[in-house]
Amino acid sequence: LQADSDGLKDAQASAAGEKLSFAVTPTSMMATAFGVPADRVATFAVQLQLTEAEACMESAPLQDALRETLDDLVQQGISPYHTLQVTTLTVNKGDVACSRRSLARKPLALSSATADVTMLVVFKEGAESQINVARLAEAPGVLSIAPLAVSPKVNTDAAAHTVLKTPAPEASGSSSSSVGLIAGICGGVAGLVIVGGGALVYLRSKSNAPEVMSVV
Repeated sequence: LQADSDGLKDAQASAAGEKLSFAVTPTSMMATAFGVPADRVATFAVQLQLTEAEACMESAPLQDALRETLDDLVQQGISPYHTLQVTTLTVNKGDVACSRRSLARKPLALSSATADVTMLVVFKEGAESQINVARLAEAPGVLSIAPLAVSPKVNTDAAAHTVLKTPAPEASGSSSSSVGLIAGICGGVAGLVIVGGGALVYLRSKSNAPEVMSVV
């Protein structure tokens, strides 16, 4: 095995005179974790309005809270899916002052604070994958939503009045092997192990915190 001198931008190996390159992305890792084609994984840029309490939360619990919020908001406008995750988070606190007095007054009121997140959805195979983007855009607290990486296999143009089938919950234990992978993609670091000409992708989460790009 010989590493490039520039620091291994992609994991590469030389075996029997051939140079092998491995490109690993969150989309490909999530597709592998749930055993679906990469074209069933879609990402969206979503801007959310935060309450004062949310604006003052630490990044890890805020990431969890926003994932649960988005998961609730899409329920009546999405085809069956495996998981919905928030993979990046940027918070702008606006004029929110995180003092006990201000939080005691109106902790649940929507504020000037916003969060820009990347929402990643892993759809199940079978029928056409759909998500009602128009309905989600009209939900309380959602300021905007735009597709980032969405394949033609995922329909984002479902009519706003269409109510899609609510996805069935995952069977307990059916995705236990994917938990560490999801945590790694959303908040940890990925590694690549080259074994005898093959590649095993593993993820190790240093913490549960998401990748916070900036807090203003």
